[in-house]
Amino acid sequence: MVQCAIIAMQLRTRRNLFYAFCLAFLILGTGTVLYAQGWRFDFGTWRTAKVGGIFVQSRPRDAAIALDGASVRNTAWFLQSGTFINNLFPRTYTLTLHKEGFLPWRRRITVAPSLVSEVSNAVLVPHAASAGAYAPNTAPLDFSPAPLRIATTTRWSARLLTPERNGGGQARARDARASSTVLFLDMRNSTSNAASSTLTLDSPAAALAWNRNDVLGVLTRDGALLVHNPASGGTRAIADGVTHFAWNADGRRIAALEPRSLEIFDLEDESGYRRLNIPGIGGALRLIWYRDGEHLFIVYPSKTAFLDFEDADLENIIEVVPTSKVAYDAEANTLYYREGETIKALEFPR
Repeated sequence: MVQCAIIAMQLRTRRNLFYAFCLAFLILGTGTVLYAQGWRFDFGTWRTAKVGGIFVQSRPRDAAIALDGASVRNTAWFLQSGTFINNLFPRTYTLTLHKEGFLPWRRRITVAPSLVSEVSNAVLVPHAASAGAYAPNTAPLDFSPAPLRIATTTRWSARLLTPERNGGGQARARDARASSTVLFLDMRNSTSNAASSTLTLDSPAAALAWNRNDVLGVLTRDGALLVHNPASGGTRAIADGVTHFAWNADGRRIAALEPRSLEIFDLEDESGYRRLNIPGIGGALRLIWYRDGEHLFIVYPSKTAFLDFEDADLENIIEVVPTSKVAYDAEANTLYYREGETIKALEFPR
């Protein structure tokens, strides 16, 4: 009897151990799968949630990173362009970047489950400028550009002119202060005085500017902004109430300055449209694109500010210099400005 009882207990123990191992396997296996899928237990809310992450690229690359005040190791190096911060529960975080010699950078970032929020090209603004740093072999600096009335590319010349008919019936061009006609000359045509085409506007033109793709931006005196391709003859209305506009370097985006807002238009992707209602923007004079195509200099009568237009909360509109007499050299990534008779240089990180 005793021997039978011992045998029965051993079978029961083995069975219980088997069931325990099966249960542990199920728990650990399920936990491993859920962990691999991004599920974590949040001790702050006592709930499980899928985590996300933040990927940060800064200029300069070695800027110190903090998330909600806690230091994060910067892992950017030669083969890795930025730092990935993972295992973040879904909520809004405060990301800060700082480096000696630069103004601090700050933005609130919302992390969504299973997604990575990307902060690309977070540019830190230099704290101080250097004097006498202008290189004399670069192009002459233009600190107060006037509205363009003649604009040329390697192929086209566009002029705010009034066409006339001469005795031979050929189109000539005469300068006019208030012209509603833009005359296009094809520079490849050996007869340079021959008009290739014209563009008739509803209001006199105020400014012209080509992009690198031979598309002309036209601003009229009543604030209409148009883009015109003389090769195809196509014209597209972009915005109304515009006071100034500027193309970015690749000619894909155009920034329009308006009395109450700043608009960014992407001519190839409508989802790239941005409208920023910036306090005091009505007093701005002009816009200058930063080299990365993600930032703008906003020139006011007595200061110049630096804007990251992906910053929806407008936390990083920074006054960079206390003057409107500025000129930006994209190749050197340097903002030059006048201070009295001195030219100073604010060198941005490359």
